[in-house]
Amino acid sequence: MRLDRMAFSLLAVVLLLGLAACAGTGDEKDFLRAPELLSLEMAPNPVDAGEDTTFIVTWEDQEGDMAHPTVNLKIENEDDETLLVPVTDVVVDGTETAGSLLFVIAPRVEYQGKCIVTVTDDSGNTSEEIEEYLYVNPLPGTAE
Repeated sequence: MRLDRMAFSLLAVVLLLGLAACAGTGDEKDFLRAPELLSLEMAPNPVDAGEDTTFIVTWEDQEGDMAHPTVNLKIENEDDETLLVPVTDVVVDGTETAGSLLFVIAPRVEYQGKCIVTVTDDSGNTSEEIEEYLYVNPLPGTAE
């Protein structure tokens, strides 16, 4: 019987330590609360330089706090430059917990490259990155 009591006590201590470890320091964002980005599409892609292309990001968010998200767009272009592109006029479509974000940019030739998107919800939780390659055709009569 004493052995059973010791095993039970040890199990209780292990569970408490596990719960304490899961709680963390409180400094990090709760991953389950961050929006999950499911897909990224651009249409048209390829796009002519200076012409509008629409970015469509599908998402899910358990908290339902995506009424006014902040979208961050970073482009790693073919010249090994990292460009931060301002994103404004984001349209949120869907339900409280799932839907799509739409925004439009008119890319310059130097925007050709890997587009990396993150989204921060209304509570300040930031998604993981999602990426897609954007092809930009130079304007006729201009050098590439």
